[in-house]
Amino acid sequence: MVDDNSNIDPKKVISKLDSLPGWSLSYIFIGILGVGYFFTFYDIFNINVSFVQTAIEIIPNTISITGPKFSYIEELLGYATLIQLIGYAIGTLILSPLSDKYGRRNMLLITMSLAAIGSLITVFTETFIEFSVARFVTGLGIGADIAIVYTYVSEVSPIGKRTAYGAIIFLFAALGSIIAVWLGLYLTTPAAPIPLGLPFAVGGPGKFGGVIGWRLMYVIGAVLGLIGILVRFELPESPRWLISKGRIKEADNIVNGMVDRIKKRTGKDIKILDNINVNVIPNASPYKELFLNKMYLKRLLMLLFIWFIGYMAVYILAAGFTGILGSIGYSYSAGGFVVAVGSFGFIAAAIIPTYLGEYLHRREWLPIGATITLIGGLLIAFSGKTFLLSAIGAVIAFCGFNVWVPVIEVWTTENFPARARTTGFAVVDGIGHIGGGIGILSVAYLLSLNVSPVIIFILIAVFLFIPSGIARFGVKTNRVRMDEISP
Repeated sequence: MVDDNSNIDPKKVISKLDSLPGWSLSYIFIGILGVGYFFTFYDIFNINVSFVQTAIEIIPNTISITGPKFSYIEELLGYATLIQLIGYAIGTLILSPLSDKYGRRNMLLITMSLAAIGSLITVFTETFIEFSVARFVTGLGIGADIAIVYTYVSEVSPIGKRTAYGAIIFLFAALGSIIAVWLGLYLTTPAAPIPLGLPFAVGGPGKFGGVIGWRLMYVIGAVLGLIGILVRFELPESPRWLISKGRIKEADNIVNGMVDRIKKRTGKDIKILDNINVNVIPNASPYKELFLNKMYLKRLLMLLFIWFIGYMAVYILAAGFTGILGSIGYSYSAGGFVVAVGSFGFIAAAIIPTYLGEYLHRREWLPIGATITLIGGLLIAFSGKTFLLSAIGAVIAFCGFNVWVPVIEVWTTENFPARARTTGFAVVDGIGHIGGGIGILSVAYLLSLNVSPVIIFILIAVFLFIPSGIARFGVKTNRVRMDEISP
């Protein structure tokens, strides 16, 4: 519904928003968005270490006299992850367009609710089918949540700092991932001396974690999701979305509050940029905007290929790293410990783009990530099961396969207009995640054939180098106003 106060020029509102030199909402809103992202990646990485215990408890024939059947468990993990990612794709394709229609804030409450419910259902599963259904439900919420969060952050971030604030939100993802991996090591693996595991782990037979450690992890996930829901009630709506819907007065009130907050922080007036053309199309159809506009359709196809192939690399390591280490000869606990140490590389993957993200074309981060991942992977493959070398390699690999993600996520939001921004992100990111499931199944098959870890890590790097070539056709967006990039 269009505002009655039509004398407010939307161009001037956008110009004021684009003129803001820094984060102009309350800093607590970064934390509010971060809590949701923390839960999202906690849930994604939860399965990396804990799934072995899950499989042993609820799936027959996953353990032999010599121990867990890693290749079989990796195959089951691939199917479970693929099912979750199908839910991710369906959820984001259905729910994200509703964000373009009904608003970012309202849908952020719904998506987090779905993800939390899925995590809670997982706690009570007794069979692999039930587990997979619960993961599907969780995926429905997570897929759309990631799309909407990054859209929201990009729309309220200042020019020249969209990557920085996107990477700050990604830092919460890193923390969620690290806690998920370490908690999985503590609750779902048997105690073992470092570096074979954690001496105080409680996941062994007769221990507190025993057969319920993995269930406790999903209880924690559900609680984190509930916290994310409660704090999101405080978020204001995105001014860019409000303007795209003709709600100019509401947008102007929010932007004026942002301007006043910056003035109080800096004690200086803000130099307003020149007006820029702004499209106000209250009843726009997001999918029509994307598929009937040749420019946006080309961008959509380019980004779809980038994410589909890139996620093959990401999810092989995000969900299947422990299985690869098992093929090298690491035990369940020792492999989990290597992954837990390696997860700290995730923090570097968030910090580096925070400070350097605007100094390179967005596309340049893909080959950088591919090269770093290859170096770390080969170090692991040639380590001869030497813990120190494997751990260093894991830290490097974690940094490599994640460092490009926050930059390309911001780039994705920049390539579509406000009236279809979340939908565009949803299509490329949602369908792209199915590539992640295919990647895991591919590696599970290679592991069953006893393919060398060297070949596997080279393949992972190839899955990042291919998108690097595709991205060469992309538009440069550094320090450019969003309405210039995508009118």
